[in-house]
Amino acid sequence: MKVILTRDVPNVGKDGEVVTVADGYARNYLFPRQLAIVAKGAAMKSHENRIAREAAKGAALLAAAQQSAETLKGKAVSDRRARRAEIHAPVRFGYRSRCRRQDTE
Repeated sequence: MKVILTRDVPNVGKDGEVVTVADGYARNYLFPRQLAIVAKGAAMKSHENRIAREAAKGAALLAAAQQSAETLKGKAVSDRRARRAEIHAPVRFGYRSRCRRQDTE
C-alpha cells in the first residue's frame, strides 16, 4: 500500500515521503497513530502542492541569503560585546567595595 508519511518513522521514511508498506502495517500501526495517510486522489494533490510550496520557499530563502551575502561582501564586521568582554574580564564588579566594608568593620 502506498502511503504519505506525516511524521518521520524509523526504518520506513521521513515526513512527506511517499512509501510503499505492507497493508497490515499501514492499517494497524501507521494509521491509528496518524503517522501516514493513504496516497490517493486529493491527498496526492495536496502532497504535490506542499512540495511545490516548500521548493518555492527554499528558493526565496536562498535568494535572500545570497542578497545579504552580496551586501556584506567586503565589509568588516566587529563584535563590540566580545571586545568589551575581553577588556572587562578580569574585573569583578563590587569585589573591591565588599573588601573595604569588611576591613572597616
